Amino acid sequence: MNNFEVKIKQNLEILHMKKEELYNAKKAIGRDTVWSDIERYKLNMEMLTWIVNTDSLLMRLSKKHSKEKNNLKDSEDIKNHKEQGTLLGLYYAFNCFKHNFSILSTETIRESSLFTDHEGTEYVIANNEFSETTKKFSQKYKEYDFYKEYLVGQNVELTFNDAISFLNKQYQELYTS
Repeated sequence: MNNFEVKIKQNLEILHMKKEELYNAKKAIGRDTVWSDIERYKLNMEMLTWIVNTDSLLMRLSKKHSKEKNNLKDSEDIKNHKEQGTLLGLYYAFNCFKHNFSILSTETIRESSLFTDHEGTEYVIANNEFSETTKKFSQKYKEYDFYKEYLVGQNVELTFNDAISFLNKQYQELYTS
């Protein structure tokens, strides 16, 4: 195993741990209360950071992954590219986070959505969504357009789950073929 493969594998394990942390926080496992808006924001930003970091490593190692993303960055057609488009939107969200722009709704938990985990257990999803940003920056590669197309109004946790699944798939393709 080379150093990059080890690092990607570690990142994917950390993402899995963060998903478990998110799951436990919502169910108030080991706690007296459900998580606060600030705790939820912190955990979501940690997840976002690890997703972007893992994708960056995959782009350095996989010519296919890098080529797909670069072609999409230069494309006029941003629709019908959900997986890569979502990741490009997450890069914009990450830049917003770094520059202290608000990207998440700050609603309290609403019991409007259920998620079934890998063990078949249903639990309530914290209904924070990616929000429209008030300031547009990062025109490079149309990241804002991907953010608007694939993230605004979407549930943060479900978006992260989809991104993590895609990154796992990319890792498997890279190291099992």
